[in-house]
Amino acid sequence: MNIKKIKAFGDSFTRGTDLADCNDTIPSQYTWPALMAKKFSVPYDCHAIGGQGNMLISNSVFQTYELSKLKNLNFYVINWTWFERFDYINVNDNIWHTIHPRDENLESHFFYRHIDNEIWNIIRNMHTILCTIHFLQSHNVNFFMTCLDDLLWSKNYDKNYIPIINSLQQQIQPYIHQLNRKNFYKWAKDQNFFMGLTGHPLEEAHREAASLWYQDFQIELSKNNFVNLDN
Repeated sequence: MNIKKIKAFGDSFTRGTDLADCNDTIPSQYTWPALMAKKFSVPYDCHAIGGQGNMLISNSVFQTYELSKLKNLNFYVINWTWFERFDYINVNDNIWHTIHPRDENLESHFFYRHIDNEIWNIIRNMHTILCTIHFLQSHNVNFFMTCLDDLLWSKNYDKNYIPIINSLQQQIQPYIHQLNRKNFYKWAKDQNFFMGLTGHPLEEAHREAASLWYQDFQIELSKNNFVNLDN
C-alpha cells in the first residue's frame, strides 16, 4: 500500500458543502474521502469544486496528474456528479462555465429547452468517465469511484441506443462503488441522516460511509504495484 497522498475530485458533495469546517476557500476535512486519508495516515488534497460537471471533474484529474511530482504514487478518489450538468468554454472570456437546469439565465433556458436530452447526457458523461478510467489505468494509478447519477445504471432508454449504452455501462459499472446499491446522497437520505441547509449530508453520514467503504477502499488500494511508466 505504497501511496503518498489521497487526492479527491468531484463537486460539492466531495468538497464538503454544509459541513462545519468547509467554506469558500477551504474544503472539509470531515468528508468520507478525507476520513479515509486519516484512516490510512496519508496527506489529503481535495480538488472538488461545487457545482461543476463531469467534464471539469475529468479535466481536473488529468491536469492534477500531469502537475504531480508523485505521479502514480497518489491514490485518486473520484465522485462523479449528475449527468444533467454541462461544462463548456465561453468563447468571449475563454473560461470554463457549468450550467444547470435550475439556473436562471438565458443560456441555460435555451440549452435545456432546445439541446439537452437524456440519451445525450448518458452517452457523453459515460464517455468522459470511461476516458478517465483508461487514463488512470494506463498510468498504473489506483482509484476509487462513486457516482451521484442513477442514469449510469438506467435500462430505460430508446432501443436504438441499446448497443452503445450497454457497452459503456458494462465497462464502467464495475468501477463504481455504491452503498447498499445506492449513491451516497440517496443512501444518506434513505438512512435518515441529517442534511445541511443546502441539502448535503452532514458529518455523521460521511463517517458512516467511510466505515462502510473501508474494505472496498483497501481492495482498490492494493490492486496495482504502482510501477511508474513515466521513467
